[in-house]
Amino acid sequence: MDRINQVIRSISGHDSKTCYHALRQAVGYTLEQLPMHPQMKDIAREAARRSGNPDGEKAAAKALGRAAADVWEYGCRANLERIFGRPLLEAPTPKSLVWTLAEYIRETEGQPEGQYTVSGEQLQRLLELLTELPSGR
Repeated sequence: MDRINQVIRSISGHDSKTCYHALRQAVGYTLEQLPMHPQMKDIAREAARRSGNPDGEKAAAKALGRAAADVWEYGCRANLERIFGRPLLEAPTPKSLVWTLAEYIRETEGQPEGQYTVSGEQLQRLLELLTELPSGR
């Protein structure tokens, strides 16, 4: 759960809002289900159950919607786009946010935060740019 918390904090707008608790539970459940992508109703049901409110599926679904809106409106767009791997022109749906966060956490498991993988082509371009810098720097 620490990695889930870390990733959600990196994109959140107001991490202390209660809607983020539902998001953490939803991402945790989805991560356990990968490579399958559970339906949103199952994600909301499990998030509610894990939050101690087994009859609160609708409330959990609304909380996930609020978390997605808060991330979009007030969160770190650069980190969100890095996690999605592309520029975002509109707010992600709660479902795409949960699935993408779970996939991102699975793919980056074991990598220290701030460590990135680059292709040979990207590395070559970086080296070219670095050698073009004036020598006085």
